[in-house]
Amino acid sequence: EVETNSGDFNSIAGGVLGPAYALMHQPQQHVTPNPARDKLLTFLVPLSGRLKTFHRFISLYEEICILGRQATALVLVLFPSDEVKETVALVRSIQRRHPSAAISILPVFVPFARGMALQLGAAHVQTHNEDTILFFVDVDIVFTAAALQRIRLNTIKGKSVYFPIVFSEFDPNIVHGNTTESRSSNHFLINENTGYWRNYGFGIASAYPSDLNLVGGFNTAIKGWGKEDVDLFDKFVKSKISVFRAADPGLVHVFHIVECDTSLDPPQFAMCQGTRANTYGGNFQLSRILDAHPEILQMASKSRVPTAS
Repeated sequence: EVETNSGDFNSIAGGVLGPAYALMHQPQQHVTPNPARDKLLTFLVPLSGRLKTFHRFISLYEEICILGRQATALVLVLFPSDEVKETVALVRSIQRRHPSAAISILPVFVPFARGMALQLGAAHVQTHNEDTILFFVDVDIVFTAAALQRIRLNTIKGKSVYFPIVFSEFDPNIVHGNTTESRSSNHFLINENTGYWRNYGFGIASAYPSDLNLVGGFNTAIKGWGKEDVDLFDKFVKSKISVFRAADPGLVHVFHIVECDTSLDPPQFAMCQGTRANTYGGNFQLSRILDAHPEILQMASKSRVPTAS
């Protein structure tokens, strides 16, 4: 059993913890019903550290969801880190500016495990509101209002779940070199030179709580990075629920250096290394680097293990 209550955490967080007002939030009623606008969409975000990245995410959430008057709620599943106080202070600042904003924090006190975080968050949401779409997302993702519309339209209770194919940025220093363009804040510049579509990435998804329960939810035995998304995707594929999957230009994974923990299980470690290699650069950039540094190919040729004849 995972502890989700602590005096230390509560003393830091104060009023942002406890009963999640966010989950009892009801979207504003409009005269003309609009399923792409009116369905309550609950963001479930696991977080451990990553303060700078979370600042970007919560600022975007404020712009798109709060100021944009979207029917959304945000539940932050927060793991211990050296940046807990700063993270909570950032949430509080948003709440002070927007007292009716549907934002809450669910603290957990175990080493980071994404699958466990999302399952705990989903169970927490369901105790307050079963008629909401769960949006499993990470702080590395930037999104548009149009993407939220597609999530609502493609997630149908008892019928379909949505596993969008996210665009993932290459290392901007490789794409642009040492130029000011590499520091551009436009993350929606989508082409073969700026990134790639994560066809084999299943971490970003949306489903109703009842449909998540139908397939057994996330495998909480999976620790650390990776595999929990593939496991959930396979469960839905084998169920009576249809899986809708398409490239979504409104969901972009912003580049960051991928650190692969050597303590991961071998399959998870291999997946992590593969993701790290994929995000380095595209064919054009890599070929340009090899042209400029032929010694790389020479080194690779010397280190190649000969195959048995």
